[in-house]
Amino acid sequence: MPAAPSRAVEVTGLAARAARCVGAPEAPAAALARALLALPQEGAGAAPAWRTRSGLNNDGSPIEVCFSSLPDGVRARLVCDPAAHLFDPVARHRAGLAALERALDLTAAQPLAPLCRQTLEALLPADDAGLADYLEGVLWLGAGLGFPGLALYVDLSRGPLPARFERARGWLAGLLPDPSAALAVLARLDGVARLQSAGVEGLAPANARAKLFFRLERPLALADLGIEALAHPRFLEFLATVMGEREIALKGLVFSLSFTVADGRLFEAKVDVCGHCLARPAAAWEDLLAAVAGGAGSTGSTGGASSVGLPVPPAAGLLAEEVAEVAYLGLARNLLGQERLDLFLKPPAPARLAPEPAPAGRFHG
Repeated sequence: MPAAPSRAVEVTGLAARAARCVGAPEAPAAALARALLALPQEGAGAAPAWRTRSGLNNDGSPIEVCFSSLPDGVRARLVCDPAAHLFDPVARHRAGLAALERALDLTAAQPLAPLCRQTLEALLPADDAGLADYLEGVLWLGAGLGFPGLALYVDLSRGPLPARFERARGWLAGLLPDPSAALAVLARLDGVARLQSAGVEGLAPANARAKLFFRLERPLALADLGIEALAHPRFLEFLATVMGEREIALKGLVFSLSFTVADGRLFEAKVDVCGHCLARPAAAWEDLLAAVAGGAGSTGSTGGASSVGLPVPPAAGLLAEEVAEVAYLGLARNLLGQERLDLFLKPPAPARLAPEPAPAGRFHG
């Protein structure tokens, strides 16, 4: 029998397949995945079974492919946990910083470097001893396949809840010229939500966004959060379509809010639903994606979806061939009323080589 493909081939192969699905070059996609993951060299003393431990996904997988459905087509991007094969948080942090520097070059996003440094300094411990609890990752990197720009996300799930909010407040106050909207959101979330991660996305400060991810601590109507962007009826429609009669745990829902770095405005709200929690076969996912994409698009003053909808994410082949599983499915809506459907895929769980399951993923972009 032929030898099973290495873990590195498996995850970079998923990136290449995703690129093919959207008409982007495959070889650069695989190379980008290797760079973002900071993979160990094949051979040269590397362990024959590349093991990973990552909080990015519920099963420890350190990579996701995201298909983003927009009115003008579908784009693909990667989200990766650098150096997930290193179980020492300090070594992993250093490898992650090196991967960030390389990623800034590869994605033409060097002007974003100061915001990345500011984010890391504000949200992570100041010394190596403080990193001891970051056993499943310190930072995550995101980049598009065939288009420029970078995302940096930092784990904000460590430490006491008050300390997490304090770090987030300091970060937003220092990053945004007018942090009032963001600080008001944090005040609303304090006591009802757990901050999971935070980060910056973009090419340069002029078009960058600061983003907060959180989960609810207890069942709560979105309208009761007091955050108008998340109270829009389209999110309730999306959740009703995706979940149907299913009940899922609170940790299966990840919410996010992004703010424009140029002026501090709340720009976009999003909700992501855990794919593992929904437990659908490939054919059922295909039907659901068609239904959700058909009901999304742009919303008018009445809040109803346009009849045009969005393109269906091109994931049917990947799911049917069992080379990928659904990690999350999300709907984003910005202040212009424009919507985006995000489908996150990860490598199939049976291939994971992590020594133990990780908690439910802490990030969703």
